[in-house]
Amino acid sequence: MLSYLLKEIFAEKTRVWLTIFAIAWGSLAIALMLASGQGILQTLTRYMNELGSQVIIISGGTTSIDSPGVASGTVVNLDQQDKKAVQKLPSVIAVYPEYIANYTVKHQANQSLNQTIAGVPNGYRGVHHVAIAQGRFINPLDNARTANVVVLGAKTVPQLFKPNEAVIGSWILIGNYPFQVIGISADTPQLNNYETPNRYLVWIPGASFKQIFKTSSITHLLVSYQSYEDRKTLQQQIRAVVAIHHHVDVNDQSIINIYDNAEILQQTNDFFSGVKVFLGLVGTVTLLVASLGIANIMYVAVQRAMHSIGIRMACGATAFDIVKQYLLEALLVTLLGGLLGLIAAYGVIVIANYFLQDVQVFFIQGLQLTLPIYLLIVVLVILGCVGLLAGIFPALKAARIQPVEALRYE
Repeated sequence: MLSYLLKEIFAEKTRVWLTIFAIAWGSLAIALMLASGQGILQTLTRYMNELGSQVIIISGGTTSIDSPGVASGTVVNLDQQDKKAVQKLPSVIAVYPEYIANYTVKHQANQSLNQTIAGVPNGYRGVHHVAIAQGRFINPLDNARTANVVVLGAKTVPQLFKPNEAVIGSWILIGNYPFQVIGISADTPQLNNYETPNRYLVWIPGASFKQIFKTSSITHLLVSYQSYEDRKTLQQQIRAVVAIHHHVDVNDQSIINIYDNAEILQQTNDFFSGVKVFLGLVGTVTLLVASLGIANIMYVAVQRAMHSIGIRMACGATAFDIVKQYLLEALLVTLLGGLLGLIAAYGVIVIANYFLQDVQVFFIQGLQLTLPIYLLIVVLVILGCVGLLAGIFPALKAARIQPVEALRYE
């Protein structure tokens, strides 16, 4: 059966191979476009998860409504009472206070920097991921001892230290206070930041920050919560407890600023899902154009096989048998082209990933193309639909042939 189908198909070799090439090109295009969209989405998601995927960042805002004893335009500074109140909310897992300030940072006689300093609590890296390239990060013992230790962002180091100069164990000045360097962050890009990106930050223990810089005002509350679906309710509850503590109107939306990383991640995912659908449609249109070639081949095959179709039908072949033959021929041509296209796409993906792993494309480094199983299934389903669409009309034409009329053809 297969040899007969191949003989029928390749009777017009040039036309068939051109059509197979068109199908292969369309399959290659749709596979690479989907792999690119999926690869960009995964890379961006990885970068955005550097902040933490299920955390709300709260900072103090400014009142916009007059309240008894509190005028509009009053700055709302978060404090420990706000932290405790938020911690008691039912869907909250943990609350981490973060202290931010700009101070001059110096190392020996090198140029001084005006740098963003973050005082961080225990458990900070559980909600704000910080990759460490050398040394270590702030630990609970550092906070317990109010130790003068510091972790430098990757981009801060070359501005403070000379090339090949030892960094870990060295001392720097933050303001007028000496701090020993215990770690350097990895130079990891971040695509969403509520504050300075990690590569430019300087971290010290939160307890040391409060003691040295004499502050009780919390810059940010990093709130880890249980469920993505609960986050909107949680934001309203946080606004309410902060309003009650500061004696301002609970309906005043501006008393706190909310940075919702999960929502940004969802918006990014929705956007690239739309991009993948668009790329898939472009590839599908390419395959549909190629299907016209398959349909043309099938019509020629039907015209050429009129006599043999008449003989088969006179010998008892049913219309279904004829339809099945030409549909199988159309699907076989589509399958051959599709397999060639997907094999080529796999080769291109492997080669591209080899070169892309150390290349920065715009702001994205380490971009990897990927074609997961579900996207491969999508491509195969599209190919199947194209094959059926290309073969159905020639097959129906063949099935409607009258045996007596068909036997006249030689």
